[in-house]
Amino acid sequence: MVSGIKKYNIALLHAASLVNLSAKQEGAIAHQTVDELKAIYNQHPKNLKIAFEYAKGLFNLLVKQEGVAARQTVDELLELCSQQPQILRIMLQFVKKPR
Repeated sequence: MVSGIKKYNIALLHAASLVNLSAKQEGAIAHQTVDELKAIYNQHPKNLKIAFEYAKGLFNLLVKQEGVAARQTVDELLELCSQQPQILRIMLQFVKKPR
C-alpha cells in the first residue's frame, strides 16, 4: 500500500513532468497535457505545490495561444488564483523574472 506522502510525492513529480512536457508541445496536445495537470490538481486541491505546477502548465499553454483560446486559459488561471490566492503572488514573480 502506498502512503499518503508517497502518493503526494508521486503526484507532484508527475505534475512537474507534465509541465516540462507542456512547454515543448503545441496546440491540442499541449491543451490535453494541461487537462491532465488539472486532473492532478483536482485530486489535491489544497496542495500549493501541485497548484503551482498546474498554474505553470496554464502559463505554458497561454503563451502559445491567441484570441478566444487564450481568453479561456486566462479565465482558468484566474479561477485557480481565486481558489489559491498564493498562486497569484508566485505567478507574478514568475512573469516578472528576467529571462
